[in-house]
Amino acid sequence: MDLKTVIFFLILSLNIPHIAWSSNNTATETITIEKAIELSLKNSELLKEKKSIVNNFSNIKKRIKGEFNPKVNITFGAGPINKETGNSINSQKESSLGPIFLGSFKLTYPIWTWGKKSDLLQAASFGKDVEKENVEIEKLDIIYNVKKFFYGNLLAKTLLKFAEETRDEVLDIIKTMKEKKASKEDRYRIEILASEIKTKIVELKKKENLTIKALNFFVGRNSDKLTLKTDKKWLEFQQRPLEKEQYYLDLANNNLPQLHQIKSGIKAKSSLLSAEKKSKYPLLVFLAEGKYGKTAQMTDQESSFSYDPYNQKVLSAGIGLSLDIDWGVTSSRVETIKSEITQLRLKKSFAKRGVPLKVMQALEDLKASIEKVKHQKKSKRYAKKWLSRVVMAVSMGLLDSKKISDVYSARAMTFKSYLEAVYENYMAWASLSKLIGKEVDPLLINK
Repeated sequence: MDLKTVIFFLILSLNIPHIAWSSNNTATETITIEKAIELSLKNSELLKEKKSIVNNFSNIKKRIKGEFNPKVNITFGAGPINKETGNSINSQKESSLGPIFLGSFKLTYPIWTWGKKSDLLQAASFGKDVEKENVEIEKLDIIYNVKKFFYGNLLAKTLLKFAEETRDEVLDIIKTMKEKKASKEDRYRIEILASEIKTKIVELKKKENLTIKALNFFVGRNSDKLTLKTDKKWLEFQQRPLEKEQYYLDLANNNLPQLHQIKSGIKAKSSLLSAEKKSKYPLLVFLAEGKYGKTAQMTDQESSFSYDPYNQKVLSAGIGLSLDIDWGVTSSRVETIKSEITQLRLKKSFAKRGVPLKVMQALEDLKASIEKVKHQKKSKRYAKKWLSRVVMAVSMGLLDSKKISDVYSARAMTFKSYLEAVYENYMAWASLSKLIGKEVDPLLINK
């Protein structure tokens, strides 16, 4: 059981009011599997969270561009100062305060950065692609879970209907046995059978209730006034055409988000590596700096050769080089990124070899589920014939409690095994679709 399913059942156990679907006045609305998937993708908080991460990359790109735009620092202020007159050689202080205005200006504008800006923007673009694939992976998880609970609800609903019908039949037999005055030993045997069936009904009702609550949770339904229920009354096997193995292998190579994610990750890390290497190179920059000072408290030294911080207007500009020396920090980052790229390339190689194996395994599971359905269907048919013969004997007054118990047990076992095989077949298609990264179940394609 994955983390999201565990969290869901934990929430249920806490009886939080806004998902309390068990109100006696609750109305219901039927929903198809296609609509359930659509609503789940629309309302999933986890999916919205991952989409917000993708959208945040526009801010990351803005920040990268901002790093290479002109950087301007302007400072301006005022304060009190004692009056002083004279020149650079002789001065005389006076005990009167007056204002002084000071300011500074500094501009740095990178002209040539060796393509570092474009490398970082490329890295951000490929990083965005990585997060987009996370969105696709989350979608596949959501769709799989919706199928699991939708078909699981149909399985529980069908088994429940069968169990209730069997209970009624067994209770009729008990009534007949009382009328025919069968031995207490025979009646007790059938009474035990009826009690076991009633116990199974309780369990099946619980499973039906939990699966429909889980389905409502995934589609985002949190109202206690309208509960969704599956549109079908029972689970039935539907034969689908199965394509050749190469068809599914090609789909997996073209659609599996994990493969696309690794490829984008390698490109993102490679661009980042290129940018990091260029951090060792000096940048060609345009520099400008200015200083301002003004006060009547100090004698203005009008000569250009006299330094006067109190009364000045200075502006200088030019082109130069800028280099950050970090004593091995950049080199360490470069080696770390190289290691990460190597790891991703190894994962890519492993995935290319492993994906075909996983697809083949999923296809074998699917084929096996089809064979199981075929054999269990035959067993179910024989159990039904056996039951018909026993029921006929009961109607004639031949009340063999052991045969009655055996036939109903066999019928229940074969019917349960058949339905579980049908459910396994539905989930085998779901697993194959999730593994490939694209819906391949013919019942859900183009709907």
